[in-house]
This record gives sequence, structure tokens and C-alpha cells, in this order.
Amino acid sequence: MGATGSQNVKQDFHAGYRLTMEVMPLFSEVAMVITSIYLPLYSYRLGADEFVVGSIGAAQSITYIFIPFFAGLLSSRLGQRKMLCIGFMITSFTYAFYLSIPQPILFIPARVLEGFGWSFVWPTLEARAGESLKSLRIFNVMWGAGSTVAPYLGGILSQKASLAVTFSVSFSATMFSLLISVLMPRTGLKQKPSDRNSSTGNVKVITSSLFFYGFLYGFMSLMIVTFFPIYCDVRNITVENVGYALTMMNFGKVVAFLAPVHSRNIFGRIGSTIIWALVASLLPLLAIFDVAVEYLFIALFLLGFSLGFMYSLILSDIMMKAGERKGYYAGLFESILGTGFFLGPFLGGMVASLAIRYVFMMPAIFTGSFLALKALDVLRSHAH
Repeated sequence: MGATGSQNVKQDFHAGYRLTMEVMPLFSEVAMVITSIYLPLYSYRLGADEFVVGSIGAAQSITYIFIPFFAGLLSSRLGQRKMLCIGFMITSFTYAFYLSIPQPILFIPARVLEGFGWSFVWPTLEARAGESLKSLRIFNVMWGAGSTVAPYLGGILSQKASLAVTFSVSFSATMFSLLISVLMPRTGLKQKPSDRNSSTGNVKVITSSLFFYGFLYGFMSLMIVTFFPIYCDVRNITVENVGYALTMMNFGKVVAFLAPVHSRNIFGRIGSTIIWALVASLLPLLAIFDVAVEYLFIALFLLGFSLGFMYSLILSDIMMKAGERKGYYAGLFESILGTGFFLGPFLGGMVASLAIRYVFMMPAIFTGSFLALKALDVLRSHAH
């Protein structure tokens, strides 16, 4: 009886812990998004110009371009518990450090360190979720919910208290996640090491399906997050409304993640990805015309919806084809996102120094150029 009771308690603990782990992407996304949105605006109000703001937004991705790839490989040796603990210790320290930085330029090296920490976290969480389409869907909904809550919460705190308070929220969220990681059971953590040559994943199919669209998702996401608050500040739109608008964008992602898989794939995998990428790229053009705030809310919701469909199609395709090397491909995917995360704010900073509205033309230019090159490639292949 005692042994049975002890076993039941152990099973209840693991069930409760698994539920807590499923919520971890929510806390991680709240921490990362709330800082990504309000740190550039905080820096801008401290006196940073548009180029420095863009550099601060991009700095996190300097390490995020390369480290996730190696972190994905390393996770099979160290185990997920250690990877998460390392990542959350670094990010927690960074958010505590943000509260004491007096000069905007110092945020650049701090953001580099923050990106290093997230490089350990996200590939690990993704690899955990990639075991099935159901767990992948839960993962997407959880981080999507975090990205929805973060702008709203940050907007309220910034309006009622100060922008600096948002860093305390990020610190609390990562410290909570660190505690959960420390308590993670040691059993069943390490991924099965597999020979690269024996992978069941088709490298050519995976990399060709994710490169541009993964890049575009990262490019658009951080470009909008970095420069939309400044665009609103120039238009005298309140910080609270900025939070509402970006909440609408991220809520659009959640709605897309909740949709059944077949509805995301209605035009076929490739056709659907192209359509959602094109829609997402055209919507930011509305900012050029200084439309009313209400229309911006609608446009950002549709933008998030389109990005959510595109992201879920890419990630499910990668994880289902990755075989036993989910950690490796999760790291590769995050590195490609990191390339977009870096170039979005960095190029945006240069363009914004001419006029802030021009920033919102870049996604359409990138996507139009990519699709034109793809069309030429198809025409050439048919000609031969």
C-alpha cells in the first residue's frame, strides 16, 4: 500500500511538472517580448538616435544567429535540464543588469549577452515540443499566448509606472523558469545521440523549406516590435495603445496556432506558405499612409495571423522530418530566425534615419524580390 501510494505521488508530481513545463514557453516569451518592445523605446527616450535604437534591437541576435545551432547539437550531450538552467541564469542576470544601465549605448553588449542566454532556451523547448504535432501545437499556443500578454502588460505598466518596470517583469519570469528548470527530473532528459548520416530527416527538403520564410518571420517580427513603438511615438500615439496594437498582432498568431492543421495547409504546403508570406509582407505598408489607430489594430491582427500560419507550417514541416535530430534542426531553425531578428532592426535603423515610415516597406521589397527570383527559376527550368 505504501509503495503504491508513493508511486501515485510520484506519477502526480511528474504529471503536474509536465504541465508546468508546457507553460514555460509562455513565461519565456513574456520575458523576451516585453523587453524587445519596450527597451528600444526606453533607449529612444534616453536620447538614443534611430540607428542606435536599431542596433540595440539587433544586438540580441548577434549571438542568436550562431549559438542556437551549436546549442541544438550540445543538448544531446548536456541534456535539456542543464541547457535550460544555463539559458535562464544568463537571461535573469541580464534583465537585472538592465535596471542599472545609465547610457543607451551600453544596452548593446547587454543585449548580446541576453541573446546568448535565449540561444540555449528556445532550441531546447522546441526540441521537447517536436515529439508530436499535438505537443508542437501546445508549444505554439503557449508562446503565442505569452507574446499576446507581453505588449498589453508592458503598455499598462509603462503608462501607470515607468518603462523600466517592464525589465522587472522579465526578470521575474526568467527567475521562475530557472526554478522550474532546476527542479526538472533528471530522468529522460537527454536526447538520443544519433549519427548525422543516419538521420531520418531530409536535409535538402528541410533547409529549402525553412530558409527564406524563417528569415522573413524573424525579420518582420523584430522589425515591427522595434520600430512600431517609435513610429507611434512620432505620431503621438500613447504607449498604452502601442501595447494594445502589438497585443492584437500576437493574438492573431495565437488564433492561427489554434486553427486545425488542414486549414493552415489549404493551398498545399508550399502554396500556403507563399500566400501567407505575401499577405504578411503587404500589411505593414498601411503605416506609410498614417491610417487611424483602429485600422492599425486590425492590420496588426491580420499580420500576426498571417505570420502565425506561416510559422506553424514551417516548424511542423521541420520537426516532422527531423527524425531523431530534433535538437539539431531546432537549433538550425532558431539560427535562421536569428538572422532575421538581427537584420530586421539593423537595416531598419539605417532606413529609419531617413524616415520611420520607410521601414515598413522593407518586408514587401524582400518578399517581392524573393518571389520574383523563384518565378525566374521556375521559368528557366521549364525552358530547359
